[in-house]
Amino acid sequence: MTSPVEGTATAWKPIVVDDTPSHSPTITPWTIVVGFGHPDLLEIQAQNAYLGDRAACAFCLTSFDNVGRNRLNRFYCDNCDAWVRGNPGQALLTLPALVVDVPDAPQIQRDQADKWPALARTFADEVSVTIQRNFGFVMNTGGATVLAVFPPGFVPRSIVEREPNQFDDATYAKLLEASGENAVTAARELTELSPKVFDGDRIPFSVGVHTDETVLFSVQGPTGDNRLADSGAIGSAAVDYPVAIDVAGRSIMIASELSKNAPLGHALVTQATDEVRHATTGDYVGQRTQVGPLQIRSISEADARPRRAKLSLAPPLQPNDDAGPARVDDVELHFGVSLDEEHVTCGIRIRSRDRLELGARAFHELLLFLARARLADAEAGVEAAEQGWRYQDDVAKDLGITPSLLNIHVFRARQQLAQLGIEDANALVERRAPTKQLRIGVSRLGVNRP
Repeated sequence: MTSPVEGTATAWKPIVVDDTPSHSPTITPWTIVVGFGHPDLLEIQAQNAYLGDRAACAFCLTSFDNVGRNRLNRFYCDNCDAWVRGNPGQALLTLPALVVDVPDAPQIQRDQADKWPALARTFADEVSVTIQRNFGFVMNTGGATVLAVFPPGFVPRSIVEREPNQFDDATYAKLLEASGENAVTAARELTELSPKVFDGDRIPFSVGVHTDETVLFSVQGPTGDNRLADSGAIGSAAVDYPVAIDVAGRSIMIASELSKNAPLGHALVTQATDEVRHATTGDYVGQRTQVGPLQIRSISEADARPRRAKLSLAPPLQPNDDAGPARVDDVELHFGVSLDEEHVTCGIRIRSRDRLELGARAFHELLLFLARARLADAEAGVEAAEQGWRYQDDVAKDLGITPSLLNIHVFRARQQLAQLGIEDANALVERRAPTKQLRIGVSRLGVNRP
C-alpha cells in the first residue's frame, strides 16, 4: 500500500449539527468528534491505520514521516492543529483514561543525566505508538508521564457501524464499550513493552486505567486568536500563535493515581472500566483513592483475548408463548442486596414462571435505587401514576455517577430485558423529558437483604 498523500488532513468538511435529534440540543462539534466520530476524520484515520507502528498525529493518525509535527505540541500535525484553532470548544463525556508513569524517573534522571532526554523521548514515542494503535488520543506529555484518553468517536466504523448523524444513547454505549476494550488492550500491550527494571536503554513504567467523567477542551493562546488559517496548510500562519488541547476530570485523577501505585511493568484497571466492556471479573480488591474507595484489578493474561470484529446490539429473543410477546407489565423484579450495599443481584419472573437470575451488573444498582423509590412512594400512599418519579440529576448524584453514565446504565438495563424477549423493554425505565425525571416502569418489585 502506498503512503497517504501529504496533507491528507487539511480539509475536514464542516460538521453539521443542525440535523441532530431533538433530545440532543447541546451536542457540539467537539462532542461529535470525541463522542461519535467526524465522518471525514474517521476516513482519514482509516487510511492511515496501516501506519500504526510509527509515530503519528494524535488526531488523524497520519505518520509524521508524511506530515509536519506542530512545533508547540509534538503529538499533533499542523493540519489538525488548524482545525482545533478554527473550532474552539469542549466535550464532557464518560470515557476511559490511561496514564503511564515512570516512578523511578528522578533516580534515572540523576544517574543518566546525559542520556535522559533521549531516553524520555524514546519512552514517550514507544508508548504513544502503542496507544494510537488502539485508537487512543495521546495528550501532550511532560517529563516521565504519558496521558491518553480513548474517545468513543475514534472507534473505527469497521468495529462499530453507525451513520454520520447517529448521536443516540445506544450508539454511544456501543462506542464506549469498544473504547473500553481499546484502553484495556493498550494497557496489556504496554505491560509487555515495559522492562521490569531499567536496563540502560529503556525506561520501566507502570499504567493505570479508569473510566469516568472527562472533559476535553481547547485552550486559547495569549492572543486569543483562534482563526483558521488558510485551511491549515503545512507552514501556514496557523502555527505562529499558541493553541493547546487539554483534558481534565475524575478519569484522569484516578488513572494517574493508579499508575503511581502499580508495580513496574504492570497495569491497574478499575471495575468501572470493565463494566463498560461487559467484562467484570471476581478479581477486584478495594483501594482508597482521592475520590473514595474503588474496586481495581491487575491486567492479566485474560486481557489478551481476541477482540470481536464488530459490536452490535443483540436482537431480541422471541419467546415461545401462545399469549404473545411478553411486556414490562408481565414482569416481576426481585433484588438481592448485601449488608454493605456493595453487591446487588437481580432476578426476574415473567408471567409467574420460574424466576430467572440475571446476576450482578452495574446497572442493577440504578434499578434497585428506582425500585426503592417506587416502593417508598407506594407505602406512603402516593397515587400509582406518580409513584417512583425522581429527578435524573438527583439520582446520578445519590449513586455517585455522572448523568452520561446513568444514561448508559438505562440503555444496558433495557437491552438486558430486550434480550429476554420483552417487547416494550424501553418501558423498564420511564422518562418525563420536560422535567428530566425517571422511574422504574415495573410495579411488582421485591428487595431482599440477608
